Amino acid sequence: MVKQAGLDGIIHTDSAGTHGYHVGELPDPRAIDTALGHGIDMSDLRARKFTQTDFSRFDYIFAMDRGHYNLLLQSHTKVRNSGQLTLFLDFPNAPNLDGGSDMPDPYYGTVVDFEKVFKLVEQGCGRILREIRQRHTL
Repeated sequence: MVKQAGLDGIIHTDSAGTHGYHVGELPDPRAIDTALGHGIDMSDLRARKFTQTDFSRFDYIFAMDRGHYNLLLQSHTKVRNSGQLTLFLDFPNAPNLDGGSDMPDPYYGTVVDFEKVFKLVEQGCGRILREIRQRHTL
């Protein structure tokens, strides 16, 4: 979405986990297949662990659920010039879920669950991009 908006030279995105269990590995094959079904190639992505420097490297840090948010919050308050830490589904204009602010984890589910999460992430990213563009007049 950032690239399609012509903002890839201004907005930099990344993904990282709070644990290092899968560092260097590809995303789950079901996630890769789901994304490919929507024209997105994730074959160049590799898992990495979130680091302390990420707090000052990024203006916005999104946690997908409260557990990860709480882990990040423990370190976030200790870093000067930290980016805004928020739950992905709590960011202004993000999609609302009847189940609250936690993004469902499709890992133990089916392809249908991966599709549902893809749609939520896609919708949330679109709304977040619009909000960031408004805040920063991009």
